[in-house]
Order: sequence, then C-alpha cells, then structure tokens
Amino acid sequence: MLNRCIIGLRPSTRWTAFIIGIAVFLTSSALRAQSRVSVNGKMTSLTGQELVVETSSGPAMVKLNDKTVIRGELPIKFSDIAAGMYVGATAAKQPDGTFPCVALACFQ
Repeated sequence: MLNRCIIGLRPSTRWTAFIIGIAVFLTSSALRAQSRVSVNGKMTSLTGQELVVETSSGPAMVKLNDKTVIRGELPIKFSDIAAGMYVGATAAKQPDGTFPCVALACFQ
C-alpha cells in the first residue's frame, strides 16, 4: 500500500515542479524587462525626451519621462568622506580576494 501512495504522488510532484518552473521563468522574464541599467558616457544630443549618450561600446539612446531622476556629480576630497555616508563602489574582485576601487560615488 505504501508503494502505491509514493508512485501515485510522483506524477503530481513532477507536474507541480513543472508548473513552478514555468512560473519562475515567466516571473524572471518580466523582472528582467523592468530592470534598471546605468549608462555612463558623454551626452551627445538631447531632443525632446530622447537623450543620446556616447558610451565606451557606442551610442546609447535613453528615453526620459516624468519619473526620470537627474543627478549631478561633484568632486569631493578624500578627507570629506566620513563613516556613516552612503557610498557606492565600482570594483572587480582580484584573484587574491581584494577589491581595488575604480570609482566611488558618495550619496547624500
């Protein structure tokens, strides 16, 4: 009797796993479509709400809207950076486990 119960559950378990897999795939596709990306480079033109930025991999067109946040960048001294500040570091992990910083953004 026990073997019949286990065998009887296997198709249901596989079906459930299949449905969960499809749901995860569809959800991750929807989230990827809404993900944010950073575009860095020199602005080459602004026409209406279309901004063209020359990046290291070529021009990128960015569409602005009423939810677009525009930020400025100002240089600060190393001595102005203090504990408790919110920062973002751009770095790549090295084979020795260190992270040499290429850029540091300080937010208010």
